Amino acid sequence: MTALSYSEQAQRLAQAEQAQAELAAQLAQAQAALARAEDHARAGATFLTMMTHQLRTPMSSIMGMAELLSHSTLTVAQQSMLRSLRDGADSLSLLINDLLDFNRLECGQLTLEMAPLDPTALLDSVMAIMRPRANAKGLALWLDCPVRLPWLQGDIARLRQMVQTMLSQLIRCSASGTLQLTLTMTGRDDRACCWQISVGGGDVSERQWALLAQTLDATPLADDGHGLDLAIAQRLARAMHGDISVQRSADGGGALQLRWQAPRCAAPLAPAATEPPPLPDSITRLAVLVAEDNPLNQLLLMKMLERLGLIDVRLAVNGEQAVAMSCNGDIDLVLMDVQMPVLDGLEATRLIRQRATQRQPAIIAVSANSDDAQRQQCLAAGMNDFLGKPLKLDTLLTILWAVDAGRYQPGYLDDASLL
Repeated sequence: MTALSYSEQAQRLAQAEQAQAELAAQLAQAQAALARAEDHARAGATFLTMMTHQLRTPMSSIMGMAELLSHSTLTVAQQSMLRSLRDGADSLSLLINDLLDFNRLECGQLTLEMAPLDPTALLDSVMAIMRPRANAKGLALWLDCPVRLPWLQGDIARLRQMVQTMLSQLIRCSASGTLQLTLTMTGRDDRACCWQISVGGGDVSERQWALLAQTLDATPLADDGHGLDLAIAQRLARAMHGDISVQRSADGGGALQLRWQAPRCAAPLAPAATEPPPLPDSITRLAVLVAEDNPLNQLLLMKMLERLGLIDVRLAVNGEQAVAMSCNGDIDLVLMDVQMPVLDGLEATRLIRQRATQRQPAIIAVSANSDDAQRQQCLAAGMNDFLGKPLKLDTLLTILWAVDAGRYQPGYLDDASLL
């Protein structure tokens, strides 16, 4: 082997150093591009969260006012218009929730709420909700499931959402026939039972089956704009170690199939049936401070409390006013909006807890942002509990009962029998 001369060695060393420098530059460019992409993704997620929060605020007012209106005397025609209003508001609220769910799923931030549930009762309730819509199109719904199924641990709201989405898709795609929902369970291991729900039938066309499969296989939206809810349902199923897919049959038919894993569990003891006690006069004398900057939400909360019979309701339009009005010891309950000008609800709560020298009021967060992180921030600031929008009369009544009894504790709303 011929030895390299000094000049050749120096040349090769310079070439190696140049190649290493070029590789380092390419790596730096790739890292910068990745950082920009991550920044854009975070900015998009933040923007979507902010926009859905802004949408929830007026939606809460619309739904709350519709509930108040439903308790008044209306003609038959007015009742029909109110039902249409509430159906439209519910549909828009579901769309807002879908956007939030999609964002949380994409960011890996969605938390499943696991609790014992009866799968047969769950499907019965879904069929009751969806049957009028199917019947209006001339479709029949049929439920096929074993008579005795064990209870399971699962997120009842998410499971209901997935099944309703599957039924909704096939109702939309069918003009006649019968849609059949079938539930089966396999596996004897209590810790990892495999559950399967199939929805098939109707007269779904080849093109519609292809669009459904395309939505599940690739894009989040089909070309007719009806794919977002199905894409979200599929991601929820995958979060439960399962999936949603299109299953075709030899005769040209097909089905949407949901598979997931969930452990079996014992049925909880049924609580004794009790009648709610009559509303005592002491509740109507509670002093309630509404801390809210949005005029529509101010009006809604004031009207709801008025409807429940309260006579001492006060208003603060920002956190600074809420602190000043809460530190005299004559307020029993503060309904505290989290996002307010001058001083937000979190800081206002901290100051109330620090400054109040007499009895402390119960402070309930009221927010359109209902994720667990927001709830934990509110509890850490000193609030007693968290109330997500839209507001309901029964929920407010439950709060008032707890405050009047002097037993309000964090988590009371989660266990209250009146909800």
